[in-house]
Amino acid sequence: MKTTIFIITLLLSINSYAQIDTISELEFIEGCNIANEKLYSKYANGNDADSITSISFVGFNDTIPDKLKIFKNVRKIILVDSQINNLYIFPLLESVYLDIEEGVIINENDNWLKMVKGIKVHKCEIRGVTSFKNIPHLEELVMTYSKFEKGFPSDINSLKNIKRIKLGVYTGEVNLNLIDVTKPSSIQEVEVVSWTGNITGIPYGVKNSNLQRLSIQHPLLTQEEKNILREFEHNK
Repeated sequence: MKTTIFIITLLLSINSYAQIDTISELEFIEGCNIANEKLYSKYANGNDADSITSISFVGFNDTIPDKLKIFKNVRKIILVDSQINNLYIFPLLESVYLDIEEGVIINENDNWLKMVKGIKVHKCEIRGVTSFKNIPHLEELVMTYSKFEKGFPSDINSLKNIKRIKLGVYTGEVNLNLIDVTKPSSIQEVEVVSWTGNITGIPYGVKNSNLQRLSIQHPLLTQEEKNILREFEHNK
């Protein structure tokens, strides 16, 4: 089983036995009977369920049972080698982390995409998402060793609230000129790293942007683009 980089303080063992000793995070590990009522007995009454703000699923391919609706304050979902449906049952969901080597299928009409503010993806191919228009509140997009199956969506400038874009060794092809950093004006940070020829250009409008941080590293940078990047660093 892959090791997650996150520190988890509540583990539900593969024998479906609950060892409860935390107040904010839950992790469901492969083999755990997620429908087992014993897992939720601590939270059935009182305010303990309200304290849970993060849930991880490791090695699951299932639909989240309605029982998890008791965790109404969940803001972060972590999926490691998991294909999980029903994320929309968490009304305050803000952040989703995906670490799924075989890739993940996402219906771009899923309601949770309309809610989420942060998406972080590691070693994962996203299938089913061809446009950013159905993720209207996205503020942070981080993709490392990952890609969109159908290509990086060309309408990233439809994200009016985007603040941070990080493509760390993005494994697909991207023309960075499609990212106009003057639209929206909310964008503060762009970081792109690649050692192969899959990335071209630099974001459009660097000189007139409100960027606080810009780091572009790829082998196809032209001399003119390098000069623009140096000028940006000098002026900061």
